Amino acid sequence: YLWMLWFTFLAFDEEARRFIVIAVGTLYPIAASTIACTSKNVKRDDTFWLTYWICFSILFLAMDYLENFVGSIRGFYSIC
Repeated sequence: YLWMLWFTFLAFDEEARRFIVIAVGTLYPIAASTIACTSKNVKRDDTFWLTYWICFSILFLAMDYLENFVGSIRGFYSIC
């Protein structure tokens, strides 16, 4: 049923799709990072989420500049 979710997602306007992508790409990692940092298990989780946040912030900043060039592609935010 993933295709139904995909077509529903594409039915939203561009601003709503962008909000959804940024929200999911931010809220889930915040929760997972908090759990990883507060757990006393392996430090591998901490390293994974630190790497994620570094990559996420670099890509997020790059997107601000690149969306002027590729923002006109229909469904671009649904791809990322």
